[in-house]
Amino acid sequence: MRDKLRIVFLSVLAIYCLTAARGQVITNYDSEILIESRDTWSASPEFAKVVIDLDEFAMTDLSVSVPANSSVFIDKVMWFYANSDTTFTISLGNLRKGFPSEVKGREFVVYKKGIRLDDVSFKKGRFDQASLELPASENEVLSQSREVSPMEQFFFLAVLVVFMLISLFKLMYPDVLSLILRPDLVFSSEDFSESNTGTKFFTEEVLFFLVIFTMLLMLVFMIGGEYLKMPLLQQIATGDVTYMFFVWLLGTGVLLMITMLKYLWLKVCAFVFGLGKVEFVHFFYMMRVASVILMVIYFSLIICFTNDVMSLSILMNYLLMGFFIIYIFGLVVLFFIMSKNVSLKNYHLFSYLCTAELVPFLVLSKLIIG
Repeated sequence: MRDKLRIVFLSVLAIYCLTAARGQVITNYDSEILIESRDTWSASPEFAKVVIDLDEFAMTDLSVSVPANSSVFIDKVMWFYANSDTTFTISLGNLRKGFPSEVKGREFVVYKKGIRLDDVSFKKGRFDQASLELPASENEVLSQSREVSPMEQFFFLAVLVVFMLISLFKLMYPDVLSLILRPDLVFSSEDFSESNTGTKFFTEEVLFFLVIFTMLLMLVFMIGGEYLKMPLLQQIATGDVTYMFFVWLLGTGVLLMITMLKYLWLKVCAFVFGLGKVEFVHFFYMMRVASVILMVIYFSLIICFTNDVMSLSILMNYLLMGFFIIYIFGLVVLFFIMSKNVSLKNYHLFSYLCTAELVPFLVLSKLIIG
């Protein structure tokens, strides 16, 4: 009889501890958390994931600890974004209500670059900490939502528009696009043949490509102004996505006018130095150099925006520095190519390139960078 009473007493005591006590851990999932990396060739944010059964011990709470600047997902639906190191508890009933599913095991994923096992913790039990209520809608976040930069939204929309125009240009003028985007032709003197010196500037394909080129160039200026804190560009391009599109298109028009003035300037310089009709070949050659550089810049920006490889300010600093270096290198190559195809002494040719190309380039760079 005493043994039966003892068993009943211990059973009641165990039930009371599970239902009334606070701070009791029933299931610790820390040992089941896995750290993985995205399956990409470039560096990418790591993530921690664990599968938790929300129907087991359904009346208990879930204690969650995540590091700063991390995004938490439940079954590929964003739960919340943590701006700082965050620890809280929430009842399993609220989780089931906010994220309904027929599956018992739910996958919790915490995204953060360089995340470690000791940064994340999931425990099920009864805790003293106040619980955090889940919003009625499963698409709302629990804490502060992740703020997407308007510049980031604008960048991807603008790149989509440019790529659509490039696809259209490819369909209309496939041979012209292949000639422009071939890096090997940078070292070729084929453009300076007599058959190319008489090519007209104001043709449909040339003007169409200039529009695409100036759109790309203006977008680089806006990204650089935002992340490199260039006073003039940052002040002009600050606003919502609609305003940024207005600035982008307006700036594209201004750059297009500057590009045409640049061609006319080359025409004047070629006439003064007695080089004949070499201005189009010169202009088209440097346009090819700049186009190849811009494509490298955009692929680098897309990788960085989508994979968080490095800080955008650091990347833009490297990209613009590389742009200037390669542009100057293109001028050096142009000097050697023209020295073999133009009947002009080297010091006269050097003076022509400085007057027609180098000085305007440095002046424009100074105005933009400040």
